[in-house]
This record gives sequence, structure tokens and C-alpha cells, in this order.
Amino acid sequence: MVFGPLGRSREADVVLWDAANFPSIPLSDHSVYFAESVRTVLEVKTAWSRSEMRDVFEKTRWASGMLTLAEPGLRDELLMMRMDIASLRTGVAHQGALITPHHIGTGVVFLHGGPKADRWRPSPRNLEVADDDWPDAMLLLERGCVVLKDYPAPDQGGSGVIAVLDAGEDALLVFTDALLRLLSDRSTPLETPLKRAPYVLSLYDELKPTSVSEFRLTKPVPGRQPLWSW
Repeated sequence: MVFGPLGRSREADVVLWDAANFPSIPLSDHSVYFAESVRTVLEVKTAWSRSEMRDVFEKTRWASGMLTLAEPGLRDELLMMRMDIASLRTGVAHQGALITPHHIGTGVVFLHGGPKADRWRPSPRNLEVADDDWPDAMLLLERGCVVLKDYPAPDQGGSGVIAVLDAGEDALLVFTDALLRLLSDRSTPLETPLKRAPYVLSLYDELKPTSVSEFRLTKPVPGRQPLWSW
């Protein structure tokens, strides 16, 4: 379970967390993780069904809406240093940066069943609450189908999108790439991050979504947006 200042999540099958900088509390029947340490939670389901999807939506809502008290980190401090240097060089003052942290990433794996990629499309009702309820990455392993949620850049606005990919035997690779992206966006590496493009670029060149659905944004888009005094 993931605990935040104002509540706790539903039980999660897998928790990916920063063990180097945060503690956890292992108990006899489950472990407790603090929301500030958790990067992504995963659900693993044996077979797809509407009831299992409802369970995924409920758990995603808890995880993505979890309040954290994380303070500015290394990335934020480096951004401010770069802006200070740019101000000294150009003579243009800045007013800090608008920093919106990422929500806890969410993913789900269905081992069997589910609609085929060409029949998969979120319902209008699901799209109304997709920002809160829809997982960031979903894999229907038997179907070879991957469903990904994406957001616009912080300074662009607009809507989010849910893309359905018919990845076939490469579905696990596509899902893994999406999972690594979730972790990378929510972590501060000390070394140069892994460049995934050489491993998957050719795959994405050939892989086109079978459907793309837009959903309305109900909370600020995560990101770091410098504020300059022009």
C-alpha cells in the first residue's frame, strides 16, 4: 500500500519506488510505501473483464490523485541555476519557474483476453474521467495490444490522448518502453539516462496507432515551465 499525508492507496501488485532515498515499512502481510518515494504502481490481472477494468480505474484514481509533500529536487535546483546564469548573460530577469510534479505513474498488464486493438476505443464516459481514472500504460499481452496515455507539453495546453497500438509480438517491448519512460520522467538520474531510441525507434516507425482518443484535462499538466520577465 502507498500512504500519503491525507490517505492511502488501494493494494497494488507491484510498487516501483526510490529505495536509495526513502524508507519503507515491511509488515507481515504487506509493505507500506510513502507516496513521495513511489514512481509507478502496476496491476497484473490474469484475464480482462469489465469488472477488472473497474478495479483498475478505482486503483488508478487513488494512485494518480495521491497528494505528496515532495520539495524541489535536484532537477528543479539545476533549472533555477541555469535560469540564473541565462539572466546574467542576457540581462533578462526571470520570475522562477512553474513546477507541476508528475502524479504517481500507473500501469496494468492483462495476461489473457480483452478486445482486439482494432475494436478497442475508450467510451465517451471513460474519456470524461480518463485524466484521473485511466492508467498511463496498459498491456493486453495475449492480444498484442498496448494502450498508452499521453499529455501535451505544459506550455501547449489542449487535451490528452489515449492511443491504441496493435504491437503484436512486440507488445511487451512497447509496454516496457512506456514503463521506462514513466520512471525516467519521475526520477533524477546521476548518470546520463538510457537512450531508448536506438532500441525501439525502428519499431515505432512502423507502428501506427489503430485509434487515438482525446480526453479533457482535469488537473495541471506535469512539467517545468520557466517564467521570464520580457
